[in-house]
Amino acid sequence: EQRYSPTYNTEKYAEKLSQYTEFIKGKEYFLENVAVMMYFSKCYPFTGGKGKIWESYLQFAQNFAAFKFMLVCGIEGQHTVQGMIDTTVNYSRNFENNAENTKNIKEFTQEKQLDTLGYVAVLLL
Repeated sequence: EQRYSPTYNTEKYAEKLSQYTEFIKGKEYFLENVAVMMYFSKCYPFTGGKGKIWESYLQFAQNFAAFKFMLVCGIEGQHTVQGMIDTTVNYSRNFENNAENTKNIKEFTQEKQLDTLGYVAVLLL
């Protein structure tokens, strides 16, 4: 079995992160609105079943971190409001509302023991 081996370009990521950081200034309300929408649509009252508050919170943190990563890296060229909206729609359609993706992330997280408070703290930075 051949495994996918990603390549990393930290310089390009740093450049995109800098563009994003400058662009999002004064638009933080957008992230707040997305976070509230994610929480109430997917994690409330608790997606993991009765008494599974931690699993719900973990799912929220993973989804929000993935969304922020998409905002940084998923917009071609310069960041624009339209690009931010398009990325949000694409993320929601292809990732957040895909039960198979959610299941795979949950299994991977448990397998690699990434379901700890420390892991979640790093995700939400």
